[in-house]
Amino acid sequence: MISIVIPTHGRPDLLHQTLSSITSCELPDTYHKLIVVENGSRLGAEDLVSALPNRLRAEYMHLEWGNKSNALNKALEQLENDLVFFTDDDVRLHHEVLLAYEKAAAGYQNNVFLGGPVKVDREEEPPKWMEPLLPFSARGYDLKNERMHSGYLGFNWAAFAQDIKQLGGFDPRYGPGSTTGASGQETDMQRRMRNAGFAEVDVLDALVWHKVPASRCNEEWLQQRFFKVGLSKAVKKNSVKDIVSNFFEFIKYSIRWTLYLTMFNKVERKKSKMEVIDRLGYFYALLK
Repeated sequence: MISIVIPTHGRPDLLHQTLSSITSCELPDTYHKLIVVENGSRLGAEDLVSALPNRLRAEYMHLEWGNKSNALNKALEQLENDLVFFTDDDVRLHHEVLLAYEKAAAGYQNNVFLGGPVKVDREEEPPKWMEPLLPFSARGYDLKNERMHSGYLGFNWAAFAQDIKQLGGFDPRYGPGSTTGASGQETDMQRRMRNAGFAEVDVLDALVWHKVPASRCNEEWLQQRFFKVGLSKAVKKNSVKDIVSNFFEFIKYSIRWTLYLTMFNKVERKKSKMEVIDRLGYFYALLK
């Protein structure tokens, strides 16, 4: 069976668009249900879910704690060993996404995770120098010419519920609502799956578009993003080698930042600056 899980927090208008997209999707014969988990304040998600067509068999859950990892774990408690398609409340889906995942997962019962390509719906275009520095969530990837080295984005991937439970579920120290400020609960889970020897399957026909607001196409947001990436690196156990390596990376990119400032190479200067901010986030988390 295949089910959909959507965590949502404070974005009813975007959620409405995502759910509208899902209603247009073709459902495979093995389709089970849709679970929408609103974590934090109640802002209308329940009404949106109740208005969905019966064929989606949609269920609403609410959790007071505004933590995405916790929301995902609670949703998984409602599922046995479904193939779970994870997506977010700010996307639109190709109408054959679920069919593509069902086909790609045929023959697997466990020990696998799957993911599809991502495109973006931008409110405005970023400066040219910023494009290569944006995270994949803000510029997309096609899985053929470009891909993330760490797996798949959290709003277009799938795995079996029981596999995730056996690995201890999503870590609340990562993702929106975490006490650490770190991002990447899906990246952490996929890293654990890879370390456990799981197969990794590209689903090239499972296309999702991610909404990118204007607020995520400026330098201030980009700096905050790199800082969070640094925080995320420090959440896991760090060896002396990791700490020393990040220290020398900080020195290296600081020198590059100064060098490219002198040479007036804006792209490389900005890239070096962001790498410095990444390491600042890392050491901030270690010393916190």
